[in-house]
Amino acid sequence: MAWSCVLDDTEALWKHFLVWIATLLDCAGVSPDDIVIHHVTDLRPDIHTLVTRLGLRTQPIPRFDPRSPHSNKISQCATDFGSAERVVLTDVDLAFLARPPIESILSPVAGKLVDFPNPPIEVLRDLFRHAGLPLPETPLTATFVDPQGAPNPFQTFPANYNGGFYVIDRSVLSELGLAWARRARWLLDAELIPERYAIHVDQISFCMAAHECGLNTQSLENAWNLPTHVENIPGDAPPYVVHHHGRLDDALGILPLRPTRHEDVIARANVAIAAFLHRYGMGLSA
Repeated sequence: MAWSCVLDDTEALWKHFLVWIATLLDCAGVSPDDIVIHHVTDLRPDIHTLVTRLGLRTQPIPRFDPRSPHSNKISQCATDFGSAERVVLTDVDLAFLARPPIESILSPVAGKLVDFPNPPIEVLRDLFRHAGLPLPETPLTATFVDPQGAPNPFQTFPANYNGGFYVIDRSVLSELGLAWARRARWLLDAELIPERYAIHVDQISFCMAAHECGLNTQSLENAWNLPTHVENIPGDAPPYVVHHHGRLDDALGILPLRPTRHEDVIARANVAIAAFLHRYGMGLSA
């Protein structure tokens, strides 16, 4: 198993990386040997020193396209992940509260469905038609909760996953990565995505690529990628991973969920983050 992220030269991402690596090592119990740090810029000196001390593998990759920084993650697919049979591609603004049970995933591709209809299924259908892709026969239903607490079910296509956490079998990574890159560039050039949804080109192109390749996909529960910046996200199971989107306190601790729940696992993660920062001398200016 390989665990991967992508770093770019922004103050927020350097800070997020400290939370990501602290919790991946201490809360998820992942070995440094199984971690690959991709970067599209030179590592900041203090981060370079840290990853060297930790014995992490680093891998420079090219920026995918300046029109879509989120799509830099696509370049990870061309990496040699050694003997890993599965690869977990993650955004760096995640915190791991426990080790996700990757072994329970039965399909070659897995992720969590989008939290909101980004884009609506009508837009997805239109994009698939323009791309010459067959429409998926059976849409899936997801649900978001509005500020008044009312559930709002919506339909989307299988593999329209939040881009923060993908699990991909190594055997299909290269094929999927090539299709993902091709579809992303086509979407960027065609400019068919309505402007309010254009930031999601990486997710939409992943969905298109998975269908183009005919891959079986598995939708994961919210516990695998729980956003903390959104209130009233459904799901009461203790999360393995939270997607904080920068919603951290001044000490890089994870702020409470809204409504408050799972305080114990978040508190344990925050203790691990604080201990990691102290152990490696990473001040809050890092």
